[in-house]
Amino acid sequence: MAPAKQLQLQLVQDESNWSRLRLSGPLNEEAKAVLAPYLVSLGQRLILDFDGITSLNSSGIRDWALFIKQLKNGRTIEFDLCPEEVVRAINMVPNFSAGLPIRSVKRQYTCDSCKLHEELTFRLNKDYKPDEIPKIPVKNCQRCGTALEPAEPDEEFFIFLTSP
Repeated sequence: MAPAKQLQLQLVQDESNWSRLRLSGPLNEEAKAVLAPYLVSLGQRLILDFDGITSLNSSGIRDWALFIKQLKNGRTIEFDLCPEEVVRAINMVPNFSAGLPIRSVKRQYTCDSCKLHEELTFRLNKDYKPDEIPKIPVKNCQRCGTALEPAEPDEEFFIFLTSP
């Protein structure tokens, strides 16, 4: 199935008294038009689920930062299931996350020996804590036993935890 060419949003009820807004597709120059109608229709407790984001560009990042600035007024919001590309945007552009809590992040690992790719999910207060770069234990490849390697060191990937 081909990836969506436009950002798509799906609002679902999630945990008790929380709504979950699932984002999928590209966060690009067309995102502003898709996001704008949601400013008034979203509840007071909101989880932003980034698991379906396929790509980001500078226009989408700018429009997202403006959207989140308006959205967070009077709401409790948390980010969830942030793929690596979203984590990089959070690390580079502080306004992208607007200082909101990040419940979980997804990170790609590769085995240098057999080239297996694996995605791991790290959760707040289980795998990492606010204000502290975690020491992630080495994970071995399930196919050949060689240590899996992330694309970037923990100190770079988890920089959002210590940034003001």
